[in-house]
Amino acid sequence: MNSSDLSAKLGKDQFALYFGGEGHIPADLLGNFLRRVSTVTRRRGVDLEVVAFEPGSLAVVLKALQKTKRGISTEFQKAPVATTAAGASLVSLAVGAIVAAMATAGHGTTPLEHSGAQIVINGNADNILIVTSDKSMLLMDRTHAGAVQEQQDIKKGRLPGVEGIQLLVEEGKRGRLRGTVVDVHGRPFFRPERCKFLVPIQFHMYFEDELDVVPDGRYEVSADLHFYNGQPGVIVIYRAQPL
Repeated sequence: MNSSDLSAKLGKDQFALYFGGEGHIPADLLGNFLRRVSTVTRRRGVDLEVVAFEPGSLAVVLKALQKTKRGISTEFQKAPVATTAAGASLVSLAVGAIVAAMATAGHGTTPLEHSGAQIVINGNADNILIVTSDKSMLLMDRTHAGAVQEQQDIKKGRLPGVEGIQLLVEEGKRGRLRGTVVDVHGRPFFRPERCKFLVPIQFHMYFEDELDVVPDGRYEVSADLHFYNGQPGVIVIYRAQPL
């Protein structure tokens, strides 16, 4: 079942999480993602109830319920037309909260965004869509998942020991620091050879070849590599020689 067919089957008080690909998602990754989704929507006053699993490219159909002050989810006790409108409003709230939590535009990552990235990277999904009765929106694809993973590498700061850090700093001062330029949401970062961490790049005011430094390129640089509180801070590049 494709996303268009799925959309046609949904009620106004329902939406679905559609996982493109072979439809085989590890249970632990899927369970964690659904828990994160539920946490996000509950903050907006919407509880979720799983009502169906659609085969093919796996889809989880969810129903939006109003969260009461007691924390007990309930259906609306109103006329059918009013109930339908209220359900659609809850779906709109839930979908908006999920989309916002999955679109941080490079300003760090959220637990939900990270969980979605893990499904794409490790769970055999090509992408994740959120589908309502009238539209579908992309939440995660392989490009987005890769960017989230890069952000996680930055956050974790996988660094060598003190002696290793000092060696990197000295190599930069001697113009012998080698590494790869990586694009993260439109910003250039540098990954030194033999290291997994990334550090944001600043070009020195007298550096004249900035446009020649491109993502995925390997360079030997003359630079000042700075660390703050034991974490990568910034690398100021004076010269970059392609390798």
